[in-house]
Amino acid sequence: MTDYSMFGESTIVARHCGKTMAGFCVEIGALDGKHNSNTRMFYEKWNWTGAMYEPNPSSFARLVKNMVGLQCHVHNEAVGASRGIARMKIHRDPGRSHLSDAGDVKVKVVSIAQVIDRAGPLRVNLLSIDAEGMDTEIVEAMCLLDRRILPQYVIVEANTCDALEAQFRAMLGAGYILIGMTGKQAHGHPKANTIWRLRRL
Repeated sequence: MTDYSMFGESTIVARHCGKTMAGFCVEIGALDGKHNSNTRMFYEKWNWTGAMYEPNPSSFARLVKNMVGLQCHVHNEAVGASRGIARMKIHRDPGRSHLSDAGDVKVKVVSIAQVIDRAGPLRVNLLSIDAEGMDTEIVEAMCLLDRRILPQYVIVEANTCDALEAQFRAMLGAGYILIGMTGKQAHGHPKANTIWRLRRL
């Protein structure tokens, strides 16, 4: 079965969580639901359920088509520390589109607390965060939530060394253990993806 993630992050999580377990996953910054997706493999191979968030209108249209037949709720929304309305700068490369005061379109923003609450009684087993600059804000807000509702596994992107350090502080402080790290240089900046597991009480 295809691992759609950029550097095999999905496979790292699968090795730790038990490949046959049922689960619920959330992907923030889902693009088209296939390209570099950290969660799609879990839908296709193990019939997980979940949700995907993508604020870029054109990427969202492709996401809707690509998730047909899978047990996934799709949301044309951005995610941040708090909810509101923001502007999004649309880039030729959809993966580089980002929230900006000089953005081209207005998008709805929901909070990470809302995202987790929408799962209802289901535990979020895997959360993937690739929000092009909003990643650290989301991580820091998530780590302030009640530990009992925190996602079991988290994959998060960092595009700068400062962001990576801030994410490490927040995740370690919330009781997460680093189980993997991947990355490369991209657009002149270090791009790191870290994979975390919540420590058992």
